[in-house]
Amino acid sequence: MWRACFTSLLVIATGLALLPITGDMRFPGQDKVMHAATYAVLYALGWLSFPGSVFRWPLFVGLLCYGVLIEILQLLTGYRFMEFWDVVANTLGLGLGCLGIFIWRRLLHGAILPN
Repeated sequence: MWRACFTSLLVIATGLALLPITGDMRFPGQDKVMHAATYAVLYALGWLSFPGSVFRWPLFVGLLCYGVLIEILQLLTGYRFMEFWDVVANTLGLGLGCLGIFIWRRLLHGAILPN
């Protein structure tokens, strides 16, 4: 089930990232918050799909590369832009996802389980 959720979010995020931008931002930096939140959830779903230690290098690096690829694809659309700060927000989101799992495991088990 978690792998289906993870894969679905990857497909949805890719589609949304490549659509033309419509609508106004409610506050400055809203898109960066959305990047960070999306990548935090992607990391958490990825971790649930492939459980192990809190910090999973292959998952982190894979999602970071996915984010860079999306930025390159946006540049190629002609109506979207490639932004360095989007990659920074993605990286922050991945870190927040990792931190969230760390805290969740700590609260659930009272200590970090070795893996």
